[in-house]
Amino acid sequence: MRKAINSKQGQVIIVSLLMFFAALIVVTTLLEPIIQFVDIGVNSTNSSVHGDLIATLLNYIPFFMVLVLIISLFLIISAR
Repeated sequence: MRKAINSKQGQVIIVSLLMFFAALIVVTTLLEPIIQFVDIGVNSTNSSVHGDLIATLLNYIPFFMVLVLIISLFLIISAR
C-alpha cells in the first residue's frame, strides 16, 4: 500500500514538472508581446488622473508572471 502511494506521488511530481515547463515556454513566448502592450498602456495613461499608479501596476505585470512561475517551481520541488 505504501509503495503505491509513493509511486503515485512521484507521478504527480513528474506531471507537475512537465506542466511547469509548459507554462515556462508559454510565459517566455508571451513576455515580449506583453511588455510591448504594457508600453502602449503606459503611453495611453499619460493624461489620466491616476496615470502614475496605472503605469506602475502595468510595469509590474511581467515581474509578477515570472514570480508566480518561480513560486510554483518551489512548491513542486518541495512536494507539498
